[in-house]
Amino acid sequence: MVLCCLIWFLFYFAQFTLATRQGDAVFYREAFNQVVTPTIILDDKFRIVDLTESYINALRSTREQCVGRNVIELIRERLSNREADRMIDAIKLAHSKRTSQIIEIVDSRQQHYWNVHVRPWPQDRPRRRMDWMRSILKPKRFSREHSTVMMTLQSTDLTTIVDHNARMTNNAVSADIYHMLVNSIEDFAIFMLDTEGYVKTWNKGAERLYQYTAGEICGRHFTVFMKPDDDGAEVELTEAKSGQRRHMEAWRVKKDGTAFWASISIAPLYSSSHLHLGFVKATQDLTPRLLSEQARIEAHEQAATMKTDFLAQAAHEFRSPLVGVKIGIELLAESNPTPEQAEIMSGILESGRVLTDLINHLLDYNKYRVGAAKLSTSNIMIRNVIDNLVRNYRQRTRVPIYVRVGPNVPAVLLGDGTKLQQVLSNLIDNAVKYTHSGSITITCQVRTRSSNQLPTLSAADIMDDAAVVPLMVTVKDTGMGLSDEEMLRLFKPFGQSDATLHGTYGGTGLGLSICKECVQLMNGRIWVDSVKGKGSTFSFTMDLAVGRRPSLQSPTIEKQDEVVETTLPSIPAKILVVDDNAINRRMIVQMLRMSGMNPIPFTDGLEVVAYFQNLIDNQISPYPHDHIVTMDCQMPGMNGLDATRAIHAMPGLENVPIIGLTANVFTDDQASCRGAGMMGFISKPFKKQDLLQVIHEAAVMLATLQ
Repeated sequence: MVLCCLIWFLFYFAQFTLATRQGDAVFYREAFNQVVTPTIILDDKFRIVDLTESYINALRSTREQCVGRNVIELIRERLSNREADRMIDAIKLAHSKRTSQIIEIVDSRQQHYWNVHVRPWPQDRPRRRMDWMRSILKPKRFSREHSTVMMTLQSTDLTTIVDHNARMTNNAVSADIYHMLVNSIEDFAIFMLDTEGYVKTWNKGAERLYQYTAGEICGRHFTVFMKPDDDGAEVELTEAKSGQRRHMEAWRVKKDGTAFWASISIAPLYSSSHLHLGFVKATQDLTPRLLSEQARIEAHEQAATMKTDFLAQAAHEFRSPLVGVKIGIELLAESNPTPEQAEIMSGILESGRVLTDLINHLLDYNKYRVGAAKLSTSNIMIRNVIDNLVRNYRQRTRVPIYVRVGPNVPAVLLGDGTKLQQVLSNLIDNAVKYTHSGSITITCQVRTRSSNQLPTLSAADIMDDAAVVPLMVTVKDTGMGLSDEEMLRLFKPFGQSDATLHGTYGGTGLGLSICKECVQLMNGRIWVDSVKGKGSTFSFTMDLAVGRRPSLQSPTIEKQDEVVETTLPSIPAKILVVDDNAINRRMIVQMLRMSGMNPIPFTDGLEVVAYFQNLIDNQISPYPHDHIVTMDCQMPGMNGLDATRAIHAMPGLENVPIIGLTANVFTDDQASCRGAGMMGFISKPFKKQDLLQVIHEAAVMLATLQ
């Protein structure tokens, strides 16, 4: 009985002890798995006995893939060779020396930093305790040979700490680098303002530029650099604070009061937590650049002026000899030449015309290129302009030229008649040049700006000075025509449609480009429609105001191709020819004598002024109203403009008609002639009939005065 009770007690005690140990095992295993610090337990063969869930997560693996594996193999797989060797050496050293080893390694594949503590288990632990621990861990995969030597690997993740320290170190290094960099920049003033605009930092560039030291300027408001009348400080800060980097150029003031032209940039400065710290400003002195630009502009303007003056002088020198050539040929043509001689004379006159056109194109192209072209305003008798041009070109071609002027085109328009005539002349000249059969048709009509319908202009509209007429002119021919490729380069300088035609027809290739500039200056446009071999149609538009009819009728009226003069009193006027060029002077005198006049030659302005002074001094009568002067504008000693002013300044001579003969065709030169008191001017080289017409108009004026 006692024996049975003892057996029963021992059995239940064993069951209780076993249950207790099993409960402890479950408790300790669960506690081990919940350890936050990743931990691995190794046996003496460096095989993984167990590992915490935190280590499994760090390895991104599973328990089944890790338990029983040699940790050295796992280390080789997970770390670089260098870091793996260091880790393995630490494990082996801890095993052999029976001392803890601490090592920091870098897992470059996962960008992690680890502090690994390799800790061997002490050998003096009770054997029973060791066996109990093994029973808890249950290393079923291991062989039955067990040793009391075991160790743990505990790893602490230092990534956050290392990154933070690295950032702090980098920030400190960067701050030092940027401080040295900004302070070493001497061409830019770079400084910081607080949120209210007071200076907080100051680099050497700012000290050099503004002349303030850091001690003098820090704490002062940045408006100290601005002129008293500059109220843009608040705008700068407001726009910069709103997130807009502001860049501008403005005047800034140095410590000594001198101003300089500055390039200024201002941007807001925020912390990593988006706290507004202030503003960063960078300033550069642009005064040398400004002075350089001004010098370059002045040099360019001076060069342009010199070029224009040179071309004007060259044109004068080219035109003056042409006067003698042209007048001489015209005089010879009146001396009953033989047909062969007449043909030669015609060729000489045509060559002179081509040379004159060449000079005109080069001068016009230069004017538009340098921006010297300006509009003048005068009454334009559009029908007369077209008829006069057509009359001249009909003499140069056998192709019929037709003119169609719309019935609603005002008789008088207000605009730049010279440029209108220049465009028309170029277009008609090209049509005549390239059309050998068929016809040429010139059409002038008023069109609306947005359609091809004719607008209705009433009589009141035509008399209204404020009315603006959208004029459209077309020149249509049946000539050679143009291809699409030729039309693309047609209005470009030196852009003749076909370079092979230059040898046949001549020209500079500037005519149409000059037409384009003229039309654009008059608020219009020019274009071409053409088919190769079937002719071309050039069209241009311009806005012209309605002009007023002249109150006085012209002393001459045009009727078909004749000029009929009104009957005037016979005037014994003396014609004074003033020209420093001996050939031109002799030719003009001969031309006037052959026209029944009695010209008196003078070599320069001083000589003709002395002539009139002698009339006054000797009271020769009637001296005021019996002289007409043809005055060359460019002469040595006293030029024609000064001579005109001197003559008109004499008592009783303010109405002496003086006709300017100028080789310059610039609008400013023509305006100068009128400004000096000349009643008109003729551009060299001129036709005989042109000069006689102006002299006749002067005679009419003298007759009116008498």
